[in-house]
Amino acid sequence: GAVTFVDEKTADGTTMRHSKKETVEQAIAEEILTRFSRASNAPICQGALFGLLGYGANTETAIEILEGRFTPPEGTDGPTVLLLDEIARIWSEMEGGKVNIVVTKDDFQHFWKRMNERTASSYSKLHIGHYKSAAYSEELSTIHALKLSLISQTGSAPERGARGL
Repeated sequence: GAVTFVDEKTADGTTMRHSKKETVEQAIAEEILTRFSRASNAPICQGALFGLLGYGANTETAIEILEGRFTPPEGTDGPTVLLLDEIARIWSEMEGGKVNIVVTKDDFQHFWKRMNERTASSYSKLHIGHYKSAAYSEELSTIHALKLSLISQTGSAPERGARGL
């Protein structure tokens, strides 16, 4: 059903209930904006490193990271350096055939049957409910698992996957 109210925590720790259409929509919009912009505050999305990678990470710097040839800019925080090193290590293992990412029908079903249907829809217009329903079909689960395996093995995903909500 429709959302009839939203409880919002205020700066002083109290709760304010919104029950009018306009204030409910505004409270939801503010929460969604905050939630979906959190990643932009990560160190990898700031400063010189972000300038080298950009949003799509389809730059020469990205290739250097994958191949382990990249030297992070001065001031890059320790966890980000570890992440970049791990990216190169995993890429090397994938290239050497040591890592073979395969999503099985059972993997697909196990994951999607547990998902909360109230999670936001994707740009592809497939709501979580579509995947959750597909998890109860042997044939659809197999198709989705093969698609995910193909994407992970080739590194080539549908263009729409590069766009978020």
